[in-house]
Amino acid sequence: MLKVLEKCQFVKSVYKLEEADMPLLPEIVLAGRSNAGKSSLINALTGRNSLAKVSRKQGKTQAVNYFQVNDMEVKFYLTDLPGYGYSAAGRDKQAEFSSLTDNYLESERPFACILVLLDIRHLPTNMDMAMLQWLDFKGLPYAILLNKADKLSRAEQQKALQAIRRVLPDYAQQQALFIVSSLQKETLEPLLSYIRKIVADCNL
Repeated sequence: MLKVLEKCQFVKSVYKLEEADMPLLPEIVLAGRSNAGKSSLINALTGRNSLAKVSRKQGKTQAVNYFQVNDMEVKFYLTDLPGYGYSAAGRDKQAEFSSLTDNYLESERPFACILVLLDIRHLPTNMDMAMLQWLDFKGLPYAILLNKADKLSRAEQQKALQAIRRVLPDYAQQQALFIVSSLQKETLEPLLSYIRKIVADCNL
């Protein structure tokens, strides 16, 4: 049976960096495009159907959302960053998303890992590649999640994985990579084990 992060609760939404005044805890941060499926993945990892609100309107999430996990010896946050790259939000709003995300990742919060969600059905976009390059330049710990694996057969997943690996730069090739789906619980077991390990190894 999948051992989810069941003792998890929503803490708050932050629209400006200075509003993040909660106690410092290790953070597992989810980053990705507006349609990458971050909210659905949070719900799947915590075994809750509506802990993180899944919006039908892409680009609607404009805040950094905190969810505190309490079922381990080390408490930590699942931190959901605003999605990037959705043009319907408007140029000004996209710039606002970028500013909040950039400022957040520039801060000295205790990041245990940044989970970068990519859609396994498509090659990484220029913005995805820019995010990976930026994380590498800053020396932040990150892993790559190829999400929405339920949309492909096993053979198609492996074909997509090879295509994506071919375009990833060398530094990204060295990072942990997971094929996941919020609808296929068995795909989440390796990711949950990884999260528990890196959080347990945190020294805050």
